[in-house]
Amino acid sequence: MTLSLGEPFPIGVLERLHTELDEHDGPAVVWFFPAAGTRTCSRQADAFNAAHDAFERAGIKVVGVSVDEPDALPEFRAEHGLVYPLVSDAETELTRQLDLWKEGQYGELAQRVTFLLDRDRIVRHVRHVDEVEGHPSEVLEAAERLERA
Repeated sequence: MTLSLGEPFPIGVLERLHTELDEHDGPAVVWFFPAAGTRTCSRQADAFNAAHDAFERAGIKVVGVSVDEPDALPEFRAEHGLVYPLVSDAETELTRQLDLWKEGQYGELAQRVTFLLDRDRIVRHVRHVDEVEGHPSEVLEAAERLERA
């Protein structure tokens, strides 16, 4: 199932994997990335980290998801000084449910896709990301448009 705008995000699966989203009643950004430690994933993680204060001011929770093993993510998070949670979907439950697999030179990995969810966990913005530069700003702009609507 690939989610479209206006559809509910399967938040229960994400909450089961780990996260404080069940305690957060505002909008959220859930971004999927292929693998911790790769150059592009590191740049994207750093970009979301740099924009974290703006997301926080807007009341938006940021969560990164990959199919990395759980023990890989704390090291990646510490290495980059990330201030938002990273979730391991090592069993690929959520990634497969959302049909976010891609075949690449390193095998099967999660696609680089970002979802903006409203407070009811309805998808309001979906982006398959090719270029990570400026991506967090684009998501913030989408959230601002949603807030004004």
